[in-house]
Amino acid sequence: MTRASGTEINGTFDAGTANGTSMGSTKISNRGDQPTTADAGARPATTGLAAWADRRFGLLVAAVCVLALGCRLLILWDYVAHNPLAHHPINDAKTYWNWAEAIAGGRLALDTPFFSAPLYPYMLGLVRRVGGGLTAAYTIQMLMDLATAVLLAWGARRRFGAHVGVLAAILFLGLRQPASSMLRILPSSLHMLLTVATWLALTRVAEKSSPGRLLLAGVMLGLLCASYAPALLLVALVTVWLLIRTYQRKAGFLPAFLPAAAVVVIILPATLHNWRASGELFLIRSGSGITLRQGNHPDSRGAYTPIPGVSTRRDQMHPDARRLVQAETGADPSWKDIDHFFRNQAVREWAKSPGWALHLAMRKLHWFLSARHYADIYQPTAETAAGLNRWLRLAPLPVPWLMGPALVGVVLLIRRPIRHAPEWMLLAVPLVVTLVFFYSPRYRLPAVPIIALVSAWALLRAASWREHRKTAIVVVSTLVAGVVLGPINAAIGFDRPAPQRLAFHLAYALKHDGKMDEAIAKLREGLAITPNDVTARIELGDLLEYVGRRDEALEEFSRARTLAPDSPETLRKVGTTLLKLRRSVAAEEPLSRALALQPNDMTAILALAAVKQDLSKTDEACRLYEHGLALSPDNTRLRFAYGNVLMQLGRWEDARAAFAEVVASSPTDFDAYFSLGFVQSRLQQAEAAQNSFERALALQPQSVKALYALGVLHYNNRRFKEAAELFRRAVSVDPSHRQCRDLLQQCEQLLREQHDDAPSEQ
Repeated sequence: MTRASGTEINGTFDAGTANGTSMGSTKISNRGDQPTTADAGARPATTGLAAWADRRFGLLVAAVCVLALGCRLLILWDYVAHNPLAHHPINDAKTYWNWAEAIAGGRLALDTPFFSAPLYPYMLGLVRRVGGGLTAAYTIQMLMDLATAVLLAWGARRRFGAHVGVLAAILFLGLRQPASSMLRILPSSLHMLLTVATWLALTRVAEKSSPGRLLLAGVMLGLLCASYAPALLLVALVTVWLLIRTYQRKAGFLPAFLPAAAVVVIILPATLHNWRASGELFLIRSGSGITLRQGNHPDSRGAYTPIPGVSTRRDQMHPDARRLVQAETGADPSWKDIDHFFRNQAVREWAKSPGWALHLAMRKLHWFLSARHYADIYQPTAETAAGLNRWLRLAPLPVPWLMGPALVGVVLLIRRPIRHAPEWMLLAVPLVVTLVFFYSPRYRLPAVPIIALVSAWALLRAASWREHRKTAIVVVSTLVAGVVLGPINAAIGFDRPAPQRLAFHLAYALKHDGKMDEAIAKLREGLAITPNDVTARIELGDLLEYVGRRDEALEEFSRARTLAPDSPETLRKVGTTLLKLRRSVAAEEPLSRALALQPNDMTAILALAAVKQDLSKTDEACRLYEHGLALSPDNTRLRFAYGNVLMQLGRWEDARAAFAEVVASSPTDFDAYFSLGFVQSRLQQAEAAQNSFERALALQPQSVKALYALGVLHYNNRRFKEAAELFRRAVSVDPSHRQCRDLLQQCEQLLREQHDDAPSEQ
């Protein structure tokens, strides 16, 4: 039988062979997408390269995995040995690692709905529970990637032939993005493994539907959803796919809902957790509205773009979002309210400017198909260029090189959309997520194993170019386009390495290693590339202030203020630094503006109140403290400062009550006990004051001011012996303390006079 391009063989398109010969006896179905009995569950007949690969399949896959294991062990060793980021997770990775620490410590539930799909942090929690550290987590993720390659090869062998399976494993393990992702505390490796496991389960259903296979597909799909919330879209697609198949086969519809039922069971613990924490229904996680807005506001560029006023830190993102909604609506929003607020903003932007929305979606598609360097957190390209991940070159393939062949393969496979639904659905979901939300390398990664699979199929089909000349030309052209597009993107500034981000992240790691000078140098290095980075300016200022270089810190904060004049954070940083430099007059204006922009900022309230005290505006300081305590009545630092200003106002009874509350909630606070004793002594409560000073001395036995204050209390109550002992202790600690020396002399003189005046015994 002569084969034309697009001939359908054994339920799939012929992947071609090395020598272009016929693959033997075939059966062609004339019933559209409904496979015949002969093709259901069967692999294509094999000759040539396919037959050779089939006979040696296990050996070839084992060899590929052993070689990949050696390469990845070198990559992992180099990363742990030479890259400071290996030991200090940043941003989302830090949040996941801290969350896992809480889980390992027994805190299995949060007080809020999950802000990320929970399967990965709970897996990390188990690793930490048994004593595993960061290197253990990286190693597990490396093994996940190898398992992904094995499952991909095995499933591709059944689906398309052994040669496709072997090439798919080679391509996947040669891709740089998965190799770099295994080195991060991020769920990417788990996503890819569960994607392939789900694909494998769905292909088994495609071969033959049975309750067992349907339930297994549902379990795999549920686990994927529990680690990758957008996979809920896949649940709907799979259900529709199964309903169409049952309609074609004139079978009962009930089994089509078995996978969805299994998914419900798998994700139910997360749903119940979220309900308990918020009283609202979130199937897996909250915050999708915030994420939608991050990719669809006027400043969005197709990739991750922060919302002004909302932190990039995942653990701080939701409090910031809540504050913005409160400021906008004047109400205390629920979690659903926050989601709806930001989701509605994005939808309004789309409705207001459909052309802009379409252009933005095309830009996101451009990122998805061609991005090689962009990374929203870690910067593997820049790390390799800086010599920190040198062995990462052992995984040399950029994902965009395979995008063209993969797209060609999808176009060919989708001609039988029901038969090949497992492939196109698993590719479509990450793409749709990117188009609707924004491009992130992590959003593309769940599709990467399927990209490797379909591109392997297309490349081998193109290899039999005598039979598939047009396909071969298109595949080669798209492959060349994928290679060439990288330098073009870099040249036009669309997608380039980000050495400045690497410098900033390294500064963070170096700071935590105690290498402050190196950290400052790295921040300056990054700012030399992007001098208008406000966040980095603030980080540099914070670090300079930490090491005591406050004048330099003020200079950096002032530059940040110039770049972001209406930022409450920059205004607060400038004001608080001026306060520490004893420049209260200059500090008043930026702190007042910061508080006007962010009325509930406790740091600004404390700093501005301190400025008001320094400027003898005591009544204004008092009002600021009262405002702060109305917002945070349990804030002991604020209440202590309030007590001090009450003393300045002469409101001694109110001050006593304030300090009493502080010591009740902080029984180890020396300053609170000392201040309470001072106020009590002014109120003529000698016994209570003595008790407070003694408690303060118990906390700091060498405190000269506490020894002096208690000594004065005893002196005034004519307990000269006790007073002399306290003054003597104070002088032994600080011989230069003139008041203690003078009072000690007076006590000794009075004790001698008392002794001389005492009647002598006859």
